[in-house]
Amino acid sequence: MAKVNCHDLGSTQWENIQPLDWEIRGLADIWRIPVEEDSKIIEWARPYLNPEENLRARRFVQNQDRVRFLTGRSALRLLISMYTGTRPEDIEYGEQENNKPFIKNLQLAFYHNLAHSGDWVLIAFADSPLGIDLELISDRFGFEEILPMVFSFHEITSIREANVPRSRFYQLWTRKEALAKATGKGLDNEIASIPSLEGTHDVNSDLTGSGLSWNIFSFALTDSYYGSVACSPHISRIRFFDLHDLLGANEPGFDSQQLEIHSRRDSSKP
Repeated sequence: MAKVNCHDLGSTQWENIQPLDWEIRGLADIWRIPVEEDSKIIEWARPYLNPEENLRARRFVQNQDRVRFLTGRSALRLLISMYTGTRPEDIEYGEQENNKPFIKNLQLAFYHNLAHSGDWVLIAFADSPLGIDLELISDRFGFEEILPMVFSFHEITSIREANVPRSRFYQLWTRKEALAKATGKGLDNEIASIPSLEGTHDVNSDLTGSGLSWNIFSFALTDSYYGSVACSPHISRIRFFDLHDLLGANEPGFDSQQLEIHSRRDSSKP
């Protein structure tokens, strides 16, 4: 048997400063990035995006979808560079079993996961596998219709008896999605078996992948967005950072060199 622990962090405090040493041993860092057409991060990253990324961006019909994709990929390159010291143009993405993302040319215990919804992108980093999900609380989505297909009896009761059932639905949904992304198993016919209520749950080892236990933390990004992250129990702290402020988005003349991208990690460290 494996264990899944679900907790609610409530509203979060997003730091607008850089991590002091960019070390994530035993930590999980979550970055939020607003989706903006005139984003400085997209402007910075354009020379570093590979042909496949540029091709995917051009295939989007809706401009908002294109900007959201470019925002995520641009921020991912910048942040991986800052954490690892890898030049942004040298970062090569790959997918492991079950489409779990990884960096091909990186010899470090360094994991990432990305989620986006509406006007926000979230990127999570840790030294062990993790998954993150983000959902816009949509007033137009008829969530009641799918409750029996994706939630247990007790979860459905919790949603229907909540002060704001719609918000509770999205909170529990993001917990399931985050764990599915962390394990790489995806949301299949076992989704109702993925626990999402507060507390510790004993589950079949096959459900969590390799018999591992997980902690799931949910949080309110804003009043209109819920997010959740699933990570290893050895993670002792979760830090929340705002990339928008880090880049000096409201200041003219942003210079990427101020971020010291290529000198963040001593190459002699494991």
